[in-house]
Amino acid sequence: MDTYKATNTTNGKFYIGSTTNFERRKVEHLKPGTNYPFQNAFRKNPEAFEWEVWSDNSDEPVLEQALLDMWFGKECCYNLNPSAQHPPSWQDKKHAPETKTKISATLMGHQVSEESRAKMRAASQNRIPCEAFLNTQKADKKGGKNPRARAIILIHPSGEEEPFDSMAEACRKYNLNGSDLSSCAKGKIKKHKGYIARYQG
Repeated sequence: MDTYKATNTTNGKFYIGSTTNFERRKVEHLKPGTNYPFQNAFRKNPEAFEWEVWSDNSDEPVLEQALLDMWFGKECCYNLNPSAQHPPSWQDKKHAPETKTKISATLMGHQVSEESRAKMRAASQNRIPCEAFLNTQKADKKGGKNPRARAIILIHPSGEEEPFDSMAEACRKYNLNGSDLSSCAKGKIKKHKGYIARYQG
């Protein structure tokens, strides 16, 4: 097992890891896809890092765990997980007291602007209450007119046009798929089962 320590010479912070193939693992740290502090810093400035490697005959990351037990949670350690047996996790990251203070201050200082509040009030006034919305859905299923529905014109394969008060009404009559017919009306697909739909108005 190869145990390694990558030290950022610009700030003294380091990352501890272990692998059975150090050169391959070093290259993997440069690959995009992970969003951890060490990988971000390493990809940004790989020349700033110095590497130390220790090899032993163990099949377990014993040395890595010993180093993590010594350094994890300290500000100088990039590692996000105290265990050498598991992948990193943000939940295990311990913040320094000054970092916690900054986070608390940011959250407490976050205020919603009056403009945003006005938009939320307007949206709330136009919103149909949950019970009323469910009633409109039930009415539509029973054949009644749903006030939220948009009228459409269904164009048959023969070219004949037939108006409907709602998409659901057309779907029930001709056994069509509402999602596909809606995509047709929006121009995302040309036809659905030979039918063409467009919104009225």
